[in-house]
Amino acid sequence: TAKGYFDHWNPDFLFLHGDGGRQHHAVNMGMLYLWELPFILAGIYILLKKRNKRIIILLLMFAIAPIPSAITTGTPHPVRAILMAPAFSIFTSVGVYFLLFRSRKLLNKVFIVACLTAFIFNFIYYIHQYYVHTPIAYGDFWQYGHKEAFAYVKPLEENYDKIIFTYAYDQPYIYYLFYNKIDPAWYQKNWNYLGNGEVERMRRVIGKYEFKKIEWGKDSKFTNTLLIGAPSEIPQGNGSLLKTIYFPDGSIAFKILET
Repeated sequence: TAKGYFDHWNPDFLFLHGDGGRQHHAVNMGMLYLWELPFILAGIYILLKKRNKRIIILLLMFAIAPIPSAITTGTPHPVRAILMAPAFSIFTSVGVYFLLFRSRKLLNKVFIVACLTAFIFNFIYYIHQYYVHTPIAYGDFWQYGHKEAFAYVKPLEENYDKIIFTYAYDQPYIYYLFYNKIDPAWYQKNWNYLGNGEVERMRRVIGKYEFKKIEWGKDSKFTNTLLIGAPSEIPQGNGSLLKTIYFPDGSIAFKILET
């Protein structure tokens, strides 16, 4: 749609806060550095003035790049519109070259110092946001807690007939395979638990593990079963709670209890 297309040119998406997919960017960071903005605009202007055929092709590719993302949901989407990235880099490079290195005047030297200062501060801000704030604010988007949950459950596996692990955070069986060092060759031979070659989108079964969304009314009635669920799936005060795992921001990631 037209809205989906123009979402990719939104300054808030490009330079300030990014898109809704928090795993795509650091906290309060867009897809590009803010210091790049004047150089991108200058680069586009300079290339347009040259009117070279190759430049027209670059601009056309740049204009076409957001279309695949625009016709889907969840716009703007930086991954689906990734072909915009090379053009932004070229525009920035052209702008930097012409604005900073073509002129030998004193004013230009002052401009270079100002731009370098802006770059250093913007880069330091990004590093701070990425390493300090993002792991705390976006821990849930990065599937925090799975490692801790499987580490806790591993020694208890033999005590239960069945272990149900929530699908609330999407594809938890991948983390089970990884953290338990399951041989990919073994899984490739044993994934077909349905026996018909089909895969259930929101359910997986591996041995005594069943990965799916917790249905408290049904799952809590199983005997000798371990439940690992999101807080929204397990009513407060129900079951024999063994362990609570928290996200870095202090909110609850998983509740582990036995029926």
